[in-house]
Amino acid sequence: MTHDALPLPHQRRHSAPDVGPVLTEVTVTQTLRLAVADADLLARAGRHTAAQDPDTARTQGWHPGQHLAPATALRLLLADRDPSDLADNAPECGLCLTSSVTLAATPEGATLYEETS
Repeated sequence: MTHDALPLPHQRRHSAPDVGPVLTEVTVTQTLRLAVADADLLARAGRHTAAQDPDTARTQGWHPGQHLAPATALRLLLADRDPSDLADNAPECGLCLTSSVTLAATPEGATLYEETS
């Protein structure tokens, strides 16, 4: 016994046009939360950065011979590097990345994208 195949009706998918306001500006922010895992390693990384760029070190308030507090070491590293680069290399600097949040929003405050890791 043979069965003839019946064609299935074609279904068209219609997508509704995007009738919202035109997107002209988006603010993307990334928040990195770092913890100090090793203060001595952080100070060593800060001193290394200061030795490479003494002018920036002075601008950040540190002078050779002064004690390098963790907060000052972090300022030196941030003045020298992009924050995402610092987060990528956090263990080398005595830091630990504890979280990262990326947020994209319109000027009106509508969230377009949010990711937490």
